[in-house]
Amino acid sequence: MRNTPEGIYAINSSEYSAIELPSISEVRGKDFMFYGGKNLFPQRLIELYDTSAMHHTCVDSITAGIIGSGIEIIGQEYVNPMGETIDEIFEKVSLDYTLYNGYAINVIWNKERTKIAEMYHLPFANVRSGKPDEEDKVNEYMFSTDWSNLRKYPYDTYRSFDATDNKGDNASQIFYFYNYTPGNEVYPLPAYVAAMNDISLDAQVSRFHASNIANGLAPSYVY
Repeated sequence: MRNTPEGIYAINSSEYSAIELPSISEVRGKDFMFYGGKNLFPQRLIELYDTSAMHHTCVDSITAGIIGSGIEIIGQEYVNPMGETIDEIFEKVSLDYTLYNGYAINVIWNKERTKIAEMYHLPFANVRSGKPDEEDKVNEYMFSTDWSNLRKYPYDTYRSFDATDNKGDNASQIFYFYNYTPGNEVYPLPAYVAAMNDISLDAQVSRFHASNIANGLAPSYVY
């Protein structure tokens, strides 16, 4: 242990590395594109949202600004048998858009395949993109409730939204929207990507001070 004057914190900066941006890549033997090294970058964004009070407040404020007074005229219309309205779907989509810079909706066509009969919000963190075809078009998306444990929670595959190919099993589709980010073709980066280190620091500093208080404000050392 390194000797330090009482009340002085010794910090080894080499142990603090910057947050790595996700590598979006194809993996041999997988039908989907990896979203980060372990395919869990969206889950990292959730962690930042849940642990940084500053970030959480900013995201919620932006989301509230997007939602506003809801969607006029059709906002109270029901869009699925669960009794959800367009406004309720819009609220969930708005939070996803602020947090991830994208959102996903499960669209189900009617029997005649002439119009959309049902819509459901899909947590953006639970959706992964299939591999682009020769024309760089994504034709399918995968959904799993837990991408860290596919053995227990295997993914289901859905046709990407396409009004001209909605027959049979393709009647249930995924509409996947995201803002363009330079260097990324199938997944977005959040608008606050350049501030991720600062957000992480805010969460760590909060935990650091909470630990000091829990220890009775006794001098602590960080190595």
